[in-house]
This record gives sequence, C-alpha cells and structure tokens, in this order.
Amino acid sequence: MNSPVLKRHFIPIMRQELLEQPTFQLVNDTIAQLNAEGFKTQLRRGKSICFI
Repeated sequence: MNSPVLKRHFIPIMRQELLEQPTFQLVNDTIAQLNAEGFKTQLRRGKSICFI
C-alpha cells in the first residue's frame, strides 16, 4: 500500500522506535511478568535493527 497519509502518521512511531526502542522494554517487561507466573521463556526479542 502506498499511502502518503499513512506514511506521515507512521514517521513518529518509527522515529521513537529507532531512537528509544520502547518495544524492546515492553517485551522484556512482559516476559518477566510471564516468568513470574510460571511460564517458560521460549523466545527473547533482540534490539531493533532497521535498514532504511
């Protein structure tokens, strides 16, 4: 899909992810909560690598 409006809305989200990587912390926090409940970690997420 080639939508200029969608792309403009997506820019701040990508900028935040590239500079601050909030998804990495959210995933790690969720993994910690699941481990505390007795679930075993099956996969760990690495930090984002984005090629632009």
